[in-house]
Amino acid sequence: MAGGAKETPRQKMVGMMYLVLTAMLALQVSSSIMDKFIFLNDSLEHAYAEAEKTSKGAVAALEKQVAKEGNAREGLERVKRAKELRAKTEALIKKMEAIKQELITAGDGPGHGGHGVKNPKEETKVEVLMVGPEGSKSGKGYTLEKDLNDYVKYLNTQFKDMGITNLSPLAIGNENKAYYADDAVQRNKDFAQASFQSTPVVAALAIVTQLENEVLKYEQEVLKKLGAGDFGRELKFDKIEAVVAVESSVLAPGDEFKAKLYLSAAASNAKMQMFFNGAAVQMKEGVGVVTQRVAGGAGEVPWEGKIIFNNRGKDTTFVVKGKYKVISPELTVVPKGANLVMYQNCFNEWAFLVPALGASYDPSFSATNGARIIKGGSSDAVTIVPPNLGKVTVAVSQNGTQIGARDFDVKPTPPPTLVLVNPNTGAEIDESSPVPLSVAVMVKAKPDPNFFSLLPKECNYQITGMEVAVIKGGDIAKKQQFPGSTLNLSSLGLKKGDGVTIKVNSVLRTSPSGGTETVNITKRSLAFNVR
Repeated sequence: MAGGAKETPRQKMVGMMYLVLTAMLALQVSSSIMDKFIFLNDSLEHAYAEAEKTSKGAVAALEKQVAKEGNAREGLERVKRAKELRAKTEALIKKMEAIKQELITAGDGPGHGGHGVKNPKEETKVEVLMVGPEGSKSGKGYTLEKDLNDYVKYLNTQFKDMGITNLSPLAIGNENKAYYADDAVQRNKDFAQASFQSTPVVAALAIVTQLENEVLKYEQEVLKKLGAGDFGRELKFDKIEAVVAVESSVLAPGDEFKAKLYLSAAASNAKMQMFFNGAAVQMKEGVGVVTQRVAGGAGEVPWEGKIIFNNRGKDTTFVVKGKYKVISPELTVVPKGANLVMYQNCFNEWAFLVPALGASYDPSFSATNGARIIKGGSSDAVTIVPPNLGKVTVAVSQNGTQIGARDFDVKPTPPPTLVLVNPNTGAEIDESSPVPLSVAVMVKAKPDPNFFSLLPKECNYQITGMEVAVIKGGDIAKKQQFPGSTLNLSSLGLKKGDGVTIKVNSVLRTSPSGGTETVNITKRSLAFNVR
């Protein structure tokens, strides 16, 4: 706005209609709202035609007035500047009208009788035309943005001497709109993306028409400074209609049903009351914001919205009715089809999916039997650490309402198998064949294959001590304790044909959290001969 100038009733009405338009575009509206966009665009077109007529008449009236006053130099200069402004405005409007014709073509041409478009829901062609391929910023929305903001710069620069210095840009992205400050998805969109991405063609037409009105509004601010015309004539609408925009009609227990009620045309000083299912609705800038917790149980739920509007001293009531569908979400555990088994003191990783909830799925988890819950990188991923054997029940909730639960059997970690390996290559050594005296051997705890396939990070074993016996002539010649798991055979004073028995004293398992536990080994000894 220019210097806080007072808006005319027509400008205030156009501003309210733009508020309705932008709020409707922020929601995923159903097909029943498409005709409301058509009505809104028609109203904006009517407002634009009236404003265009007024601007032309104002310039003509200024020229006559200057001629009547004797064509003084100062008056002629004002007429010249007003005509230059009109030419600049008309050139911009001509470009915008050309864009609207391309949008109509994107919607498969005009509808019946030239009203609307044949395919009002078309979005993809609109996005290609106005935004362009992803990341390219080559769509006509970016050209439109430059033309609009260049026009404003022209006004602020060329008419600075008239007090026009603070007209705001007409094409701005959502980063400069407080309405989207808390919307992580919408707030980073630039002007073209915010206006024309995922936008039906009828809405795109309404956006461009609204911007045409804004261009004329700015022009008339300058014309007033030049002394041209009276812009106080009120624009009257002959139709007032209640509109509802629903965020989602498919919900689950624990979700919130959200909708916004609008009056599609109203005076800027209108006093309204709004109700949803009999309860008063909180209003913000003339928009009723509905929030209602969805109860459990699947099926369709009817609702009723009511707007009471004082029109010419009489209360007029508008009623809108609809229904939303409550679904019974199905909880799926991944890996799907796997046995619901967890291992004690292990980081058991699972995913709990509810596909029906889509992007709104933001679960919380709880577990019985002392199990610890660690949320993963995605909303559905969770790690469960059960300290006790038995059963663990994991419950999944959304917005405080439980969606489902699954029971898991908690089992002890399966014991590893002791094997003899070459410490240099890691290859297993066959105990049934004599082992060369010159080699070193190592005892390794080999994990259970099924356990390793499920939880490889939990298979970190360490042999902390072993007892080695040397067998000569069938008798034990000596015993020796070793702190580790590696044994150099040449250090034992062995001869060909002697035997070696290795008994493992203890095996520890280290978990990813850094904790350790002693592992029970079924077979603790290995025996072989040397050659």
